[in-house]
Amino acid sequence: MRTFAVGDIHGCSRTLRSLIEDYIVPATGDTFIFLGDYIDRGPGSRQVIDYLLTLPAQGLSCIYTGGNHEEVALKVYDAARELKGKRSFFFKPSNPFLDSWLRMGGTETLQSFGTTDILQLEEKYINWMRTLRDYYEHPQYLMVHAGFNFNIPDIFADRHAMRWLREFETDMARTGNRGVVHGHVPVSLDLIRQCAAIENRPFYPLDNGCVYKGRMGMGNLVAMQLENRQLFVAPNQDF
Repeated sequence: MRTFAVGDIHGCSRTLRSLIEDYIVPATGDTFIFLGDYIDRGPGSRQVIDYLLTLPAQGLSCIYTGGNHEEVALKVYDAARELKGKRSFFFKPSNPFLDSWLRMGGTETLQSFGTTDILQLEEKYINWMRTLRDYYEHPQYLMVHAGFNFNIPDIFADRHAMRWLREFETDMARTGNRGVVHGHVPVSLDLIRQCAAIENRPFYPLDNGCVYKGRMGMGNLVAMQLENRQLFVAPNQDF
């Protein structure tokens, strides 16, 4: 049985399917740890979630951590529900999170659901996003979307850092000598390969900016097998 960590997908459903079915070719009992940012920017956010939900039925163990894009989408949804009860003919309050989310790729996410209103999303998608983990502890690694705040006593207490942090220095004494496997900040494929080649590194980035097809060194969806740090790289097939 093998274990794979998968970087930011961002609505690239065809690329995700290719990564798993064409490049990894999993076997029953394999485990996948997804590092968040499943939605926004790419054309198939709904299709990404639908596909992820089929994997356990195929005999695969799946662990889903949450990203900042799911966090913002939930804020938009919750604010929209609250505002719905306050609207009247004379008073139409605006959603304070909506414009920011749309600029982050929320427009494409809504299009994948065939709507312009986030309240039209089926509850199963909203509920799934609410269940996403902040982090996952593997015997050899700590898995998280963005990173950990090593400036506080409990690195697992800062949920905002786990979804949003862009820079951090791993204190291996506080991780149990485990490297941090994360996404969030797109980095070049060369850097990902350099990191994966070294055992017991402080961090292993896996976000290669899948949606940035055509940008030098980027445009791939990347997975790393944790047992041997082998990389699986699927070029973007959604654009």
